Amino acid sequence: MSKLPDLLEATPVFLYDGKAQSGPMPCREVWNLRAQNKLPSPGFFWAPGMPDWLPLDQLPTPPAPTPSPAASTIPSPATSPLPSAKSATPREPTVLVVDDDIIMCELISELIRENHIHVLTATSVKAAQMLIEKQGIEAFDAAITDFEMPDGTGVELVRWLKQRDRALQVVMLTAQDNKEVVKLGLRAGILDFLEKPVRKAALMNALDTAIGQTARQRDERAAFMEMVRQRLVGKGVLAEQVFRELAQREAGLTTLLGKLDTISQYSAQLENAPGDANTPFSGKLGDLSVMDIIQMLLQSHKTGELRISLPDRTLAGSAYIEDGNIIHALSGHAEGSEALKSLLQCTKGVFSFKTGERPARRSISVCGVSALLTASSEIDTSRPLSATAA
Repeated sequence: MSKLPDLLEATPVFLYDGKAQSGPMPCREVWNLRAQNKLPSPGFFWAPGMPDWLPLDQLPTPPAPTPSPAASTIPSPATSPLPSAKSATPREPTVLVVDDDIIMCELISELIRENHIHVLTATSVKAAQMLIEKQGIEAFDAAITDFEMPDGTGVELVRWLKQRDRALQVVMLTAQDNKEVVKLGLRAGILDFLEKPVRKAALMNALDTAIGQTARQRDERAAFMEMVRQRLVGKGVLAEQVFRELAQREAGLTTLLGKLDTISQYSAQLENAPGDANTPFSGKLGDLSVMDIIQMLLQSHKTGELRISLPDRTLAGSAYIEDGNIIHALSGHAEGSEALKSLLQCTKGVFSFKTGERPARRSISVCGVSALLTASSEIDTSRPLSATAA
């Protein structure tokens, strides 16, 4: 049986009557509808934290009687993405298969296509990244990757993917039972491991689980965003854009919720402050990370210099932003992507941003958020095995 979350009065709940979905609505409203015999029969319910839909007769009993509003009705279907474990998907799932062995890549792809699943393939880490950038990560419902490839490892690819969409589930192919590879993979967020040669039954079982978990985690994220949208009303467009981007890569939605007020505060400051030499956009690290701050600047399409200083006020370095792109970074003797990685690892100190400041040269050519996310995934990749697998 699926594990039930602690359903509180304000918990968003979705309903499904076998044909259409409705919600989200507070759990107390569902209790009220049940008291008035206005719930669909047969029907199902789902709430964030549940891996699947459950029959309405398993809905937990409310802690205390709740008054029933006279005019309660089941809301019309929501426009935001909802859980769809019991309903037909609007398109067949799409899976990315990455393996430098062309024959193995095609063999696995054919096994998957036989189960009416769309497949796109890549034979290197770089090719997979280019395909993801072109198609958009939301176009994929799961990925299968080999571990050893000429231009990198499957673990590096998974870290790159997770920086863009934490919900996307990945299965890794390995030639042998390597405990260190498994440690690295689990740390990076790999869902399952399959040894070569791959058996069809094991492959499809792992893939079905991956597709299902990707859908549920994306649905949970959508429900979470719906739940906090009201708290973002009046906070400005930038706050909602930044919060939505962070939700793509944050491992824990609870952690993200704790940043909501800070994001709103800094977003309002950034939108309203001129950011010139006399009144720069500034604050302290810890409230938000350097990555959060840069992403906020990218979303706002500001142009200027972001300075990062350590707790003793020593300058750690600078990143230059130009209309949604990172164009240059300096840190000590390093510059470009290496300097950007150094700045992203600063966890304490202060920051300030001056509008209009431009560098003497450009050292970063990768566009927009891609440069930021690539640098972040490279930080994870460069960590020693013992530190990463601990």
